[in-house]
Amino acid sequence: MLGLVAQQTTFFLTALTYLVFAGALVMGFRRTPETVSPDAKEEARLSKVISTLRRDHRFLMLIIASFLAYAAYAQVDSTLVQYLNLTGSKNGVGLVTALIATNGLTIIVFQFPLLRLLRAYDLYVRIYAGLALFIAGFASYGFLPMDSYPGWILGTWVLSMGEAILFPTLNLQADRLAAGRLRGSYFGALTLSYLGFSAGPLIGGVMLQMIGGPKTFAFTVLIIILGGLSYWQSSRMAVPARV
Repeated sequence: MLGLVAQQTTFFLTALTYLVFAGALVMGFRRTPETVSPDAKEEARLSKVISTLRRDHRFLMLIIASFLAYAAYAQVDSTLVQYLNLTGSKNGVGLVTALIATNGLTIIVFQFPLLRLLRAYDLYVRIYAGLALFIAGFASYGFLPMDSYPGWILGTWVLSMGEAILFPTLNLQADRLAAGRLRGSYFGALTLSYLGFSAGPLIGGVMLQMIGGPKTFAFTVLIIILGGLSYWQSSRMAVPARV
C-alpha cells in the first residue's frame, strides 16, 4: 500500500527497515555464544556437499522435491503478478496488494497454530498436506475469473496455509536426515534447493508468454505433483550408513 502512495519514498522506508533488522542481528549475535565445530570449514566445502548427495540418495530426493516446491511457490511472487497486470484490469494493482496482504497475514496468524495442531503427525504427512494445499491454490488461479476478488483471496489463503505447513516442515525434515558430524554439508546441500526461487520466475515467465496464465498455473500444479512424488520416493529409501 505504501508503494502505491509513496512510490520512490518506499525504498527509503525499506532501507530503514533493513537497518533496524541489521541492528537486531548485531544485538542478537552479541548475546548468543558462538560455537564452531573443529571441522566446520571442511563440512562447508562444495566437495563435501556433492559427496553427501552422491552417498545419501534419500536426501538427494528431498533436495529435488524441495527445489520443485520452491520453483512452484516462486510463481506467486513473479508469474501471478505479471498475469494480473497483463490482463489490463483497472484494479489489478489493488488485487495484487490484497493478495500479498492475505499471504503475509495468513503466515503470521496461522503458522504456529497449524504446526502445533499437526505436530502429532509424521513429517511426510505434513509435507503432503502442504503440497495438497499448494495444488488447490494454484488450481484455483487457473480457473478464477479476473473479477472474482473473493475467489482470488480465498485461493491465496489456501495456498498460504500450505506454505505455513510445508516450508517449516521441510527444514525440520532436513534436520532429522542430517548426520551429526556432517550436518554442515547436509545443510549446505539443502541450500541448493533454494535455486528453485531463481528458476521459478524464469520458468513461469516463459510459460506465461507461450501458453498463457491458466495453463501456466496448470503446469505449476504438475511441478508440485512431481515434487510430491520425489518426497514419496525419499520416504521409501533406506537410510545410508553414516561415516
